Amino acid sequence: MEKIKDHIRTFVNITDEDLDSFLDFGIEEKLGKGDHYIEYDQVCNKVSFIQKGFFRFYHFNDGNEVTRDFLFENNFVTSYRSFITGMPSEVYVHALEECELITFMKSDLGKAFDTSHKIERFARIIAENQFISIENYYLSFLNDDAETRYKKLLEKNPRLVQKIPLKYIASFLGITPQHLSRIRKN
Repeated sequence: MEKIKDHIRTFVNITDEDLDSFLDFGIEEKLGKGDHYIEYDQVCNKVSFIQKGFFRFYHFNDGNEVTRDFLFENNFVTSYRSFITGMPSEVYVHALEECELITFMKSDLGKAFDTSHKIERFARIIAENQFISIENYYLSFLNDDAETRYKKLLEKNPRLVQKIPLKYIASFLGITPQHLSRIRKN
């Protein structure tokens, strides 16, 4: 659990006691490669810290899979819209490799927030960062060409991008796999 402790401490100054009290609500889990964290039309009632592995968010548009995002180690994963609203998820969240998670149930988070305002502040910062990430994604689609978006993805996590199938990367960039091959050759 050291990874999550270090991660939380990069955002808030918190005592060991408060941190341990929060982590008592966490459940260590594993997901196999290809497993779904959440599927379309399910209500997501959990949020998990990714200790190892990475995920792909996708949905279907006219029968075609469209990759919306990737989440790597040292991030929190959930279907945010479903988690916050209690409505069914509009996306699938798919493990692209074996994942090790620390999972927090929505029903426990209120209790956890009551134990420490620092944890509540941390959760707010994570939500703010998620919003910023979404805005950056949309701005990139509006302002950057596919090659620039690909370079940004490489900068974000170059080691893991090499493990992602090219068809998923192309879908994320909004281009065909053939166009991505041309970009990669440059």
